[in-house]
Amino acid sequence: MRPFASGELRIDVIALSVTRFRLDWRGRSASRAPGVDLQPYLAAVLTEARNTQATIEMHFEALEYFNSSTVAVLIDFVRAACGVKVPVTISYSAEVRWQRLSFQALQVFSLMDQHIKVAPISASAPA
Repeated sequence: MRPFASGELRIDVIALSVTRFRLDWRGRSASRAPGVDLQPYLAAVLTEARNTQATIEMHFEALEYFNSSTVAVLIDFVRAACGVKVPVTISYSAEVRWQRLSFQALQVFSLMDQHIKVAPISASAPA
């Protein structure tokens, strides 16, 4: 799994084990069309996770900003993960207002599918 970079957005990949990897989102995603680069990358992540029966952990705590277009890309990704039953955990900063508001909308997926978890992480919790 390779890292991702486009404009000010960077996603670092950490293999936690053979069946678990972490994507750390950093920087900013302010593009009007972030899906042009981001959707093919996330599709490849999902394919690799499905093929290796891996769990995906997405961490947004270090992300400075993303716009509603990026939220739409994330929603598509989560829907696709639900469709192929790949477990995804999304973590965000509970202390950052825009993150809390943005990710509350994604928490509905946690209720709809047992493979999806969307949860805040406090600043005092280990990453």
